[in-house]
Amino acid sequence: QTEKCDKRCMGSSPHTDWHFVTIISRDAASTLEHFDRKAGEWVSVQSQPDELLLLIGDWLSAYSDSTFHAPTHRVLSPTQESSLSFVLFFYPSIGARLPKDR
Repeated sequence: QTEKCDKRCMGSSPHTDWHFVTIISRDAASTLEHFDRKAGEWVSVQSQPDELLLLIGDWLSAYSDSTFHAPTHRVLSPTQESSLSFVLFFYPSIGARLPKDR
């Protein structure tokens, strides 16, 4: 599905999450992919039905001085069936600031 994807199957275009962290619960119908920078290709994220997925956001990556990496990812929607995902985004408070040494 990855190689043949066009606008019809793109559920979410490639991006990183800018906030702190994202927690995802999803069904098996859609495909979450991350971009493997070393291999230079999209890789499907494997998960079990009752697992939660955790994505690091840009803010946490910056706060950790890149100890944690915010992955570039995308969602491919199924073309023949419905899909359902629940996503919880954690944002830093409006007044949060990164330490000056970052």
